[in-house]
Amino acid sequence: MVQANDLITPEMLARLREVANTLVDRAQARFRETVVPIYGSKENGRPVHISSAVLLDLRGHKALLTAAHVIDESQSTTL
Repeated sequence: MVQANDLITPEMLARLREVANTLVDRAQARFRETVVPIYGSKENGRPVHISSAVLLDLRGHKALLTAAHVIDESQSTTL
């Protein structure tokens, strides 16, 4: 039985990693300012990092996209 590893040479794998890293670098450069941290506060008022979110502008409508656990966290802390 032929497996995927049998079809990809070490050189091909190195090139795929190189291309993937380049694409990740480009995405980071383009979207860096849209990813923002989400903080809550402890009882003493000190901030604690909870997660992150992505700021979106959809045809003039502003939105904040984050995970459900961040919204759940708002039950026990101020975001």
